[in-house]
Amino acid sequence: MLSIEQLHAHTCAELVGMCRELGLPHSGRRKQVLVQALYDYQRSNGGIPPHLVSRFSGRSSHARFSQTQHAVRAQAAHHGHANASTHGYIPPYSSSQNYNASSMNFPPATHSHTSAAYTPPGQPRHQPLLSSDPVASLMRSQRPFANASPATASEGLHARTGDRVPFPGSGKGSAQKHADFVTDVGNGPFAHCLCRGNAGTSCRKGLNATLTCTTCHTLSHAGCYPADYSTQNFVCSLCRMKRLDPFFPVAEVLWDCRLELSHYSVELNTQNLRKWRADGKEVIVRCMQVDLQPLYQSWPKTMNIIINGRVEETVAAPSWEHKRRDMPIPITHYLKNSRNRVEFSWTNYDEPQMFHLGVFLCDSKSPETLANQVWQSGQVKEAEAEKRVLAIINNRTGNAAKSDDSDDDDVMCLEVTRRIKLLCPVTFMRIEVPCRGRACMHLQCYDLSGYLLVTRNTKAFNTRWKCPECHLYVRPDELVIDGFVQKILSGTEEEASVVELQPDASYRVVTEDELKEESKRAEKQRQLASGGQAGASSPEGDVKASQDGPAKKAFEVVEM
Repeated sequence: MLSIEQLHAHTCAELVGMCRELGLPHSGRRKQVLVQALYDYQRSNGGIPPHLVSRFSGRSSHARFSQTQHAVRAQAAHHGHANASTHGYIPPYSSSQNYNASSMNFPPATHSHTSAAYTPPGQPRHQPLLSSDPVASLMRSQRPFANASPATASEGLHARTGDRVPFPGSGKGSAQKHADFVTDVGNGPFAHCLCRGNAGTSCRKGLNATLTCTTCHTLSHAGCYPADYSTQNFVCSLCRMKRLDPFFPVAEVLWDCRLELSHYSVELNTQNLRKWRADGKEVIVRCMQVDLQPLYQSWPKTMNIIINGRVEETVAAPSWEHKRRDMPIPITHYLKNSRNRVEFSWTNYDEPQMFHLGVFLCDSKSPETLANQVWQSGQVKEAEAEKRVLAIINNRTGNAAKSDDSDDDDVMCLEVTRRIKLLCPVTFMRIEVPCRGRACMHLQCYDLSGYLLVTRNTKAFNTRWKCPECHLYVRPDELVIDGFVQKILSGTEEEASVVELQPDASYRVVTEDELKEESKRAEKQRQLASGGQAGASSPEGDVKASQDGPAKKAFEVVEM
């Protein structure tokens, strides 16, 4: 890695050439700005490629040769040759000469200037810099990375910023890690932000607000997220992507970045691939649209995943007026038990969106395992569940009492809402373990095992984890087991299918005869409603409607 002084040793033309090859802004920039841009690039991407440094350093070889000649002449003059100058001469530094204090020619001290006699200075502060070739220094600094394949210049500014993959032998990671190429965040308090700290820590326009993730407690810039992103109970994009699929929880983040360039390349060392497969682990690629609040898997317009030089997975652009089913892509079966090069090329939509891409090593969990976790951590005691039921019933009763035009039909609807079906709305079998979402506001529960099993087999990934009653997204960590409904199930016979709650939270079993009678009444009211619509569309119906006023439709809602 070149230091600030080594970068300043290059000319503006050389710095502009390097910036142009690396894709950095260079037009109209001062030398100080170019040096700072190249230095920041090195900190983010692990160094400027050596071939660039050597190529642009060679443009000034003629100047260095002339500097060498001047240095030799100055040394000869210092040793008393005939052409020695009587004036002090400090030669410019040359990478091919040993530059030291004795190479300077100073005039002899005179009697009139005895007190001002000059003493040759000691070792200059930048002596190591001046006595070494920048190219050789860079090669020595990157000697530990000889076996690595660093990012090429075509990968652009954020190639290494995005992948954050350390080179082998860099000292990052440990033997306990599953892979040598593990997630390596940036530096500073905003290292886990989407910008990886590249936006800085100073108060800038749009970046002065700070967000703290409630899950991992890391800091993020508010300006790095869309303006409409929810800052209430903020959860960073990486933590949200980890929760995307509870059946494959993340064991390790192998690589992730915010998509900015059109091509990314990352190298993974999967020496433990056989062990991963034996343990049921999977390497999965996930992608999310940052500005979407629902937890969706969302690919860009197109995406190509290239593994070891072959295009293994392709996400095509959605066809016109058709919604694409986006799912995470497992790539374990494409990897070999050694180093693998994984590349991503993508295109954005016509209206650009912000995407977050990641490669994760995931465990696999069965519905039974998740059910055991919910059973251990999601129990709601009977007294607490009964208190919730009373609050829901009283709230609905109060709203009905405040209504001025309430009639028998309203009372009938109210009674229906007090009913709890003992058959699971997902499996249509009797509920064994009643569960619901922690934030759900309905009385109906569903079977825990059936809900997890049906969710596991749902092919449309983004429609998974929807509550069958209120359609809220309910993942396993949001599921609870209702103790009140569990008491009802244990206190009723197997043939009972519906119970009706009383205002004091007591219940009675609705018989089959009552259900059949209600079904007949509902069918008659549907026929009356359809007959009223047909009569209103006929000429006679129009005359009758004009005489008697608008036609009335009688119906009631009955849940079967």
